[in-house]
Amino acid sequence: MIGKAVSLSEAIGRIPGPLPTMIKGMMKNLKGEQVSEDISRAMDEMNQEIVRNAGSFATVKHGHLDPRLEKLSRRKRKEKTAQQRKEQHVVQGLISLFSGVGLMIFLYYLSSSLILKLPDNIIARAPFDIPSVVHVIWLIGLIPTLTGVGRILAGLTIRPEPKPLVELSPPATETNELPRRYEPASVTERTTNILNRDR
Repeated sequence: MIGKAVSLSEAIGRIPGPLPTMIKGMMKNLKGEQVSEDISRAMDEMNQEIVRNAGSFATVKHGHLDPRLEKLSRRKRKEKTAQQRKEQHVVQGLISLFSGVGLMIFLYYLSSSLILKLPDNIIARAPFDIPSVVHVIWLIGLIPTLTGVGRILAGLTIRPEPKPLVELSPPATETNELPRRYEPASVTERTTNILNRDR
């Protein structure tokens, strides 16, 4: 490294004009101790910045997330409503379905226009009929197509979340009115309450 620097300075010294003398002057004023001190100070500042921000970026250790973050990410995944899950399945299913159809169409036309000019000895060594395989290669597109159909069906079978049977009353406002009393459903209890009022 030092040898390269010396050869570079010699090459610069051989160039005629004011630029090499200016660079030589800058290099003579440059002190090695000062440069190493500046570099070490910058490295210390960078390490302190990394330590300060390490907590906010969540440490990733050996390819695994911090356990607290794993719980948080699982919880966020579980927080999706039935409607969101349904939409996600249907959207991904449609994407996969149309990708598969597009792949099938492409492979169909490719296989029908493909003319194989293979030597007879290679065709004879193959354990299957190569031309017939080339003509049905478009069936590979069925994999993403049927995956998409499955996702769409899975999305359509998700039921909406049931509505609560008991409606919650709106929060009470501050008034001078007393809350309504519970009136019993029984006739005898109602009669007893009426008699108790008369006393």
